[in-house]
Amino acid sequence: MCGYQLSSAGQHTIALPADTKQSTTMNTCPQCGAVSRPNALFCDMCGYQLSSAGQQTIALPAPPTYDPAHQVRTIIDAYRMKLRHGHIHIFPDISPQRLYRAQNSFAPDVTYATALLLADNTIFNTGKYGILITTSKIYGRDLFEKPFVMPLASLAAIEIQQKAKEKWSTLLYIDQIKVASIQTINKEFMQIFRTMLQEIAALFQPSSTRASTSTTSNAHDLTPSEVQAIAAALFQLKKLYDNGILNAMEYEASKRKYLDAL
Repeated sequence: MCGYQLSSAGQHTIALPADTKQSTTMNTCPQCGAVSRPNALFCDMCGYQLSSAGQQTIALPAPPTYDPAHQVRTIIDAYRMKLRHGHIHIFPDISPQRLYRAQNSFAPDVTYATALLLADNTIFNTGKYGILITTSKIYGRDLFEKPFVMPLASLAAIEIQQKAKEKWSTLLYIDQIKVASIQTINKEFMQIFRTMLQEIAALFQPSSTRASTSTTSNAHDLTPSEVQAIAAALFQLKKLYDNGILNAMEYEASKRKYLDAL
């Protein structure tokens, strides 16, 4: 504006999110505080000379990624006290011996790192029969019957039934397919187990449905610090847009990524 040469004291580098595929320099004049054109050598307002000595990088945090496996862990852990039962074992309280027998009997591809809950249906708590939930699948097996396996993403129509003449036995059905007949865990605990499975099933539904059905945790499970980071990133994006560094299309596209994470 006035032609005065700007020094390095007020130069700030803003690192935009990766999807914008650019890094832009915003020059703030140390003399008058005005924001000049990107990469300007002189202040547009007072003419003070700008240089690179005082560059500061403001990195916008990447939006949190939605991780269903982490959410499954969160839901099961939230039910730890409600499902406190001698035949229900929740990670990390699944013994290697029980898991080994479950692997040999009905869940051969399960590892200790992915096993989250074992509902043991054996009298001596050996783990050979029952229901096993991992980060991505549910397994089940009864004595003398073939193993059951289903991806958690396919969970639907989860039902608990009890035969009139066999009140000691509770049957778990998913989409009208019997998963297992449980004798070692009473119906009240199995009803809680069913509610937990319904919440897990909701994780794999569209986001609008997820938000209305989940009761134990936010679908994205953001920590306060993550929410604050997103708020700060949105504030920085707005400043970039107001100063003409981002155009309307770039601003809206970047803003949407952060809003979708909330």
